Amino acid sequence: MQNVISHYSGKAGGLPVMFLFNLLILLGVSCRKVEPKWDAEILTPLLKSELNVSDLVQDSSLLTDSNNVLQFVYRQSLYNIAVDSLFQINDTVRARTFTIDSLSLYNATATYPITLGAICLQAGFIGAIIISQNGSSIAIPAIPSFNTPAFEINADSLFTSMTLDQGKIDVGFKNELPIDITDVKFELRNQSDNALIVSGNFPLIKSKTSEKQTFLLDGKTLEGKLKAQLISFSSPGSNNVPVLIDTSNAIVAELKVYDLFPNTATAVWPEQNLVNQQQNFYLRGLNVQLKEAIIKSGKIRLRMFSTIQDSVKLTYTIPGGTKNGVPFEIYQVLPPAPPGGASEYQNDFDFSGYHVDFTGQTKDSFNAIFNTYLMKIDYSGVKKTFSKSDNFRLELGFVGIKPSYARGYLNMDTFKIGPSTITTDVFNDLNGVIKFEDVKMSVGLENNIGADAEFYLSQIKAVNSRNQTSLDLTGDILNRPLSIDRAKDNNGFPPVVPSVHNFYLNKSNSNLNEFVSLLPDQLDYSLEIRTNPKGNVSNFQDFIYDGKLLNVDLLLEAPLNFSASGMQLCRELEMDLSQDRLEQIQGGNLFLNVDNGVPIDCRLTLALINPVDGTSIPLINGNQIIQAAEIDAFGKVTQPKSSVIKIELSRSLIDEILRTKKVKVCAVFDTKPADKAVKIYSDYKINFSLTGDFIYRAE
Repeated sequence: MQNVISHYSGKAGGLPVMFLFNLLILLGVSCRKVEPKWDAEILTPLLKSELNVSDLVQDSSLLTDSNNVLQFVYRQSLYNIAVDSLFQINDTVRARTFTIDSLSLYNATATYPITLGAICLQAGFIGAIIISQNGSSIAIPAIPSFNTPAFEINADSLFTSMTLDQGKIDVGFKNELPIDITDVKFELRNQSDNALIVSGNFPLIKSKTSEKQTFLLDGKTLEGKLKAQLISFSSPGSNNVPVLIDTSNAIVAELKVYDLFPNTATAVWPEQNLVNQQQNFYLRGLNVQLKEAIIKSGKIRLRMFSTIQDSVKLTYTIPGGTKNGVPFEIYQVLPPAPPGGASEYQNDFDFSGYHVDFTGQTKDSFNAIFNTYLMKIDYSGVKKTFSKSDNFRLELGFVGIKPSYARGYLNMDTFKIGPSTITTDVFNDLNGVIKFEDVKMSVGLENNIGADAEFYLSQIKAVNSRNQTSLDLTGDILNRPLSIDRAKDNNGFPPVVPSVHNFYLNKSNSNLNEFVSLLPDQLDYSLEIRTNPKGNVSNFQDFIYDGKLLNVDLLLEAPLNFSASGMQLCRELEMDLSQDRLEQIQGGNLFLNVDNGVPIDCRLTLALINPVDGTSIPLINGNQIIQAAEIDAFGKVTQPKSSVIKIELSRSLIDEILRTKKVKVCAVFDTKPADKAVKIYSDYKINFSLTGDFIYRAE
């Protein structure tokens, strides 16, 4: 209460102090309605915090060694080669039009007896004599040539008409008469247009024997209603030998049609396969040579069109695509096509989880999937019109196929990466000039792919965009090929044993110290990865698993043993202004108490921060030096160095404090001498507190 005490001490206008004191008492007694006012001095804590050396860089980038010396560690992935990087199975949908392999019809047999009585009716006088002796034995004279009327053959229950690519008809005669017959000529014609189908001649058919001839029906058009006729017919008789006359005895004509393969027909069709084909489906445009794969995800797209006027049953199979030992198969019934139109079906089928053999039908190919197509019709009992010009159009493809595993030859290929840029903020809190002393860097290559490779790092540049500086890294691992061995697996099964390679740079074989001391916020780099530089040395045993990559990682390690000039640590904090009657503050001072536990001198700045626009009002301008902590013989701080900075407050400055309530404190470090490196430990920090020595007007 120094100010208060000095305010009432001394003399006033030469009057004794005691007189003034008594006067005040009298005034207080006589004017009790006037309340007294005075000033009070109060010391108030406003904030307390610390600046830790861990704040030099992002916390996740700091580790400590066995001596608790802080290690700056920066990891960055440069590139990952995954399945999609090596190859992609493009969406492939191909259309094929299948013509009907063959159409087959039922075989048919018809018999037509021609009795002796019917023959005699056509044989004139001799025939009448023979009929008259029915039941008797007589010598039958020679019968001259004659013809018989045409007789109808009705196969309309089986077909209406058919045009044959191939077919056969057997024409046979069984002679049950007691006499030989000779010069038997016959014809088979369509009823409607009298078109000749077949004709033939049997010179001799002995009594009690049979004769048969086969005729081709290739290219013929047959109707369901036919007519047959014996054009000529004769007999030498019984050669004067009496024979028993039985007019019911006959010559039996037999017609048998078989092996019928029509080009078109309106008929009752038997159950049969219309298409039965096997072929390879090639994944064209694939830049690797796959022998097998396990499908992670994807679909098989199927679309069918048919002009066949009957239900067609499709069975599509991938014999070499199995899941739990069961081949992939689609069974689908396509409804009959309308006359003159086509029926249609479309769907996507899940193909995930299938193990696919890409060696094709003969097991000696690659990128080939063996397929089978079977399209068939069932017996319906209804006549329908089919034609070999009818077709079955199939659109089939693989959509969105992504493998989880693949084996084959992953090809000799080059992947160029860059120029690429990586932005990093790990150095963003570091300002000024910093020189690291013992930086180490490794380029780590972890190859989880079953293929040899070469790595070529052509450039890596540090860029500090804050001060527009840059520096190319130089070292003996740059601009030369670095070999990478292939990974191994358990004969096509996990686990994968990666091949790990690390290539190192340090201050003795590179300019790495200068590179990191640039405090980059950007890394520009270019690199190449070459797969199978020696070709297909594995004989199609390269492999890749989904999620198992060829990783290229950058690792920087720097113990915080450096010299610094202008290195800065900052922190924004809220002041505790929760006391009552803040508006009654009349004046006072702020005191910044600093305990420097870092063996580096620092200059402090303190500023009020406007929460609205971010502008600042300086309270401490940075000219005050906070002395470094003392170190022992081992170079380690034993106790912090304490300092106090006084800040005089004006009324306007007090108003700003009440308005902003937020301050920013920064410590700027300079090692002395400038080129002497200082070792930084994890427990180094600067503690500080801000107190206010305020003068209040009490009423």
